[in-house]
Amino acid sequence: MKRILLIHGDPKSGKSFLADMLKSRFSFNLVSIDGCYVDFIAKQFHALYFEALNRYIAPHYCWLMKLRNHLKKDFELDPIDEWNKHLLSIVTEQSNLYDDLVVEGFLLHYYKDIIENTLSNRAKTFQVRVIDRNYFARNEIMTLEQIAKLGSASG
Repeated sequence: MKRILLIHGDPKSGKSFLADMLKSRFSFNLVSIDGCYVDFIAKQFHALYFEALNRYIAPHYCWLMKLRNHLKKDFELDPIDEWNKHLLSIVTEQSNLYDDLVVEGFLLHYYKDIIENTLSNRAKTFQVRVIDRNYFARNEIMTLEQIAKLGSASG
């Protein structure tokens, strides 16, 4: 069965480091949610985009959440709702293509449960929280190797 690891945590906690290690050492395919967000904003809501957005993803998203009702009026669309649909379509598409997928990014925090529930019938899905390069899954601290084995025949 397919496996999806949903790696979330605060900015600069080590999410990308863990995802890169899973990709390079254990051949997981990688989806960086933060990069997808920047591309989405640039293409779909260009007025909300700025060149350094990739360095301010967390505060930008929180700002969108705070101004959500005003933005709905201005754009006649809800940027948060549209992002949610876009994100789910990306993860669904990638999970169709690959058996072992790691999805990481700060913004995953808001959508990890939705993604897990939506894809639970097609893949074993595990949430991994990263705090200061410590990895937590199944309510316990785990090593990189243990994370890589989640849901596998040897895990």
